[in-house]
Amino acid sequence: MKNYFQKFAAAIAMGGSLALAGSGVAVAADGEEKKAPQIEGLYVLTVSTDDGRSFNEVLVCPADLSTHPSATTACEQLARAKGDIGRIPARGGVCTMEYVPADFDAIGVWKGKLHLYSDTFSNPCVGLNETGGAVFDFM
Repeated sequence: MKNYFQKFAAAIAMGGSLALAGSGVAVAADGEEKKAPQIEGLYVLTVSTDDGRSFNEVLVCPADLSTHPSATTACEQLARAKGDIGRIPARGGVCTMEYVPADFDAIGVWKGKLHLYSDTFSNPCVGLNETGGAVFDFM
């Protein structure tokens, strides 16, 4: 599974680098030139639990280009962590002691640099708190 994850990450990085490199100019129907929005980051996020549930989301930064429910906070956290989810400080919070292991995975590009994240937590609540509470806040 991890081998597939790495191949997919490489494909995202290549495509993401091309997309992030393009700060091109678009021409509107009225002939007026408009600068295309600058994308800082693009992440494919997945949370899978041992009881068979799976959740997926795409996060685009800046947040106004994303449909992620916590995009503004997630993009701010990623900016402070230079795109590395593992560097985002944990948030406080209380979770139940329920044991439902959850895999938190991310493949992303931040300012042209590939970032991979993968960790397993005792349940989704613990994982959400340990990753700062915003990037994986889509379950």
